[in-house]
Amino acid sequence: MQILNEGTPIGYGPDSSAAGNTNQWQVANIAQGVSNYSIPLGVRYIQTGNTVTPATVNGRATFTMSYQ
Repeated sequence: MQILNEGTPIGYGPDSSAAGNTNQWQVANIAQGVSNYSIPLGVRYIQTGNTVTPATVNGRATFTMSYQ
């Protein structure tokens, strides 16, 4: 499975809150007083073999988010 941000594949980098780390990206500039925001993530299947076989797929992702 591949995770997408607005249709673009997400790259992964080190787990750090320091600005400028590899594959770090800004979600948005959110105005003061806004209490919620949706991050437009999606997922798609990626074929890794020559043959596609029907099956059930389960996935889990963990993200580190920091406020800067």
